[in-house]
Formats: sequence, structure tokens, C-alpha cells
Amino acid sequence: MPIITLSTDFGTKDPDTAFLKTRILQEIPDAQIIDITHQLTPFDVEEAVYILKNSLNYFPKGSIHLIAFDSEVTHQNKAIAVQTDDYFFLTNDNGLIPEILSGKTYKAFDLSAPIYDRFMTYHIEAIKKFIEDAFPTLFSEELSELKKYSFAKPVLKFEGKLVKHIFPRVIYVDNFGNAVFNLKQDEFEKHRQNRKFSILTDFDKIYKLSKGYSDLLSNEPGGIYGKAGAGFNRFGYLEIFMNSSNYDRGGANNLLGLSKNSQIKISFD
Repeated sequence: MPIITLSTDFGTKDPDTAFLKTRILQEIPDAQIIDITHQLTPFDVEEAVYILKNSLNYFPKGSIHLIAFDSEVTHQNKAIAVQTDDYFFLTNDNGLIPEILSGKTYKAFDLSAPIYDRFMTYHIEAIKKFIEDAFPTLFSEELSELKKYSFAKPVLKFEGKLVKHIFPRVIYVDNFGNAVFNLKQDEFEKHRQNRKFSILTDFDKIYKLSKGYSDLLSNEPGGIYGKAGAGFNRFGYLEIFMNSSNYDRGGANNLLGLSKNSQIKISFD
């Protein structure tokens, strides 16, 4: 039995998540369901892409990913099945798939689900058929194009031919209050060209990259206690953080005012 992952914007307070799981188990009693998250911020495609791209692509080959995000079927938001060499995705044409599978080859199919379906009836049926190796019988049409969103990239300011300043933007704030930016490490290093740098927020200035959160508690040279730190997280994104913090207390989000779409300035000397 393949793994079935479940990601939704339903939250954990309402009964919707439990109801969706019962629907799956009614059709596939021995389903092995793994929860990714049920806290996707409704209609925040950029945040959802960050979370799902950095989790779903690490599962074993043959895994099935069910994504209930903006899940009500409409004429513009069709129920779709997407097949790659490694995975099978069930979601809607909500803008996620082209970003989650950026750089990968895939085929997308219209499940021809009726409008207003919110609880993924046709998606679950497609999973059942996939497990039975009969899923192609569900597809009425292969889609040549899926909905795409264009996310803003960091703003660059040049001095001559070199980048003097980068202005990255917060795309996600995690459970610890760490602010994640739309700047990857390879892009940072390309523009840095071995120069010294400073990272300026509204409340602090950072001159070094930390290898880990505990660097802020270090007594070694460069270890800074009680100040902000910056580094690239396990997925390669720039992150600004405070050690031993959480979303509600002492995090970069509330101490440094770094909320979604906040901008910082990186300068090179």
C-alpha cells in the first residue's frame, strides 16, 4: 500500500480534516495516511509552495500526495491528477503544481469533478484507481497547461557591474518565529563574490552567517547572545532568527517585526 500524504488548509479546530480522512478510509480502509500539515494559510500560494515543495519531494517513490488547498472545484479551479516519474499528486488547478514540480517532468489530467465539490470525492476515487493500477480510466483530458503564479524575486541594486544591495522579502514565518526569505544561498553567493556584507533589519544589523541557531549562545568569537542571527536553512533559504524563541514569544517575527512580505536590506562592501 503506497503512502498517502495529506496537506490541507482546513486547520485542526474544525471537523473538516477528520471528515476528509474518514472519506479516504471508507474507500481505502488500509490507507497509510501521513499528515504533512493542516495549517496552510488559505489562498497563500507562495507559503504553500514553500512548505510542500520542501516536504513532498523527499518521500519514497510511489507515494501519493493529496493536497486540499483552495479545494472547492470551480470552472477555473478544476480537480486534477498529476503524475511524475516518482509521485502521484491529487489537488486542484490552484497554482501549486508548477512551482512544487518546477524543473521536473509531469503530466496533468482533468478529473472532470462537478463544481462545488470541496471534499475531494473524485481525487479519492483517483487514488483508489491508482492503487488498483486502473487510474487512467478516470481521465477525460490531459491538460496542456496549469495555472501559474509569478512570485516576486529579491530586488537588486547595482553599483557599476556589481550588486551593491539586495532587498529580499519574507515568504514564511515558521513555528519558532524564524523569518524565511525569498533568497537562496546560491543566489546570495553569486552576488556576494566573496565581499563582506551586512544584513539590516528595522531593529538590528547582522554581519555574519550562523551555521546553526546555537551559534547565538556561543562564547567563541562571532557568537552573539541576545541578538539576531542569520543563516541559510536546510532547504537553502535565508533565515533570520532568535535563539530559543517561538512564534508567540521572542521570535524574529515579533522582536524584529519580520512578518510576511517584510523586506530587509543586504549590503556588500
